[in-house]
Amino acid sequence: MIKRRRLMRDIGKACSVASWMIAGAGLLTFYLAHTNPLFDHPLRDLRSNLSLVFSLFLTLGAWLNPGRASGARQGRNSAWIGVGVIVATGLAGVAYVAWHASTGDDYIVAAAILLLTIVMAAVAGRFVAKHGTEIGEARFMTTERQ
Repeated sequence: MIKRRRLMRDIGKACSVASWMIAGAGLLTFYLAHTNPLFDHPLRDLRSNLSLVFSLFLTLGAWLNPGRASGARQGRNSAWIGVGVIVATGLAGVAYVAWHASTGDDYIVAAAILLLTIVMAAVAGRFVAKHGTEIGEARFMTTERQ
């Protein structure tokens, strides 16, 4: 039983590593299609298949190796997730604006979004560092006070 568990964990780790390698290949195809329009049509099917395979391997890796996700977060305060959401949303906005940029002014907007993201993440991080223990689930009193 222990050997089977270890085998599943190792396969899960391999799937996780492979998923990020597939993601790198997908980013390379996006880059090639964006920089040279001749590559856009031949790589279109490959890009869609790579995103499907990436999702499959990432899900399989998380399913076969669940201890990594639960054990790694035990000492970490879950209040920091909000800072991660701010950073991820800001970077997605920067990527979207930069991808569709047609003039230099669009890149100024992307830089402004990046600057605001950094400022907001710093403010939220400072708040979490000071009040991290106060952030969490709400607790309601279910009995009346006498």
